[in-house]
Amino acid sequence: MPRDTSYTTDVIDQAKDYVENFKDYGHAMPSVVGFCKVIGRSRSTLYNWADPTMYPDIAEEFGDSLEMIKEVQELVLFNHGLKGDYNSTIVKLALAKHGYHDKQDNTLSGPNGDPVEITAIERTIVKAPDSDG
Repeated sequence: MPRDTSYTTDVIDQAKDYVENFKDYGHAMPSVVGFCKVIGRSRSTLYNWADPTMYPDIAEEFGDSLEMIKEVQELVLFNHGLKGDYNSTIVKLALAKHGYHDKQDNTLSGPNGDPVEITAIERTIVKAPDSDG
């Protein structure tokens, strides 16, 4: 694959500026797609730059820049979600991309908190009373 000549070391500085000043770009939170718009490159180009098999000389440094964007995004989502500044459904959806998940505990427990083992379930079929009575 031919080398993308549009990459310069200024891109790292632009990523740092974007993370620190994402609101100045009109963004509610930093995002990779937002950064793409700021520097005028596609998402696939950015991920290619972060791929060590494609660009071994820049992948680590640029990959760190992408990671920085994602980490600040997670922090912004988490903080604004807790404060109620952002729609909770959107925060929940976006934080799922960062490894956060809803978990329900369906464990039955007894009075002292120990798990209860279910050994049998019985079903009894009864005839409903006539309603014409």
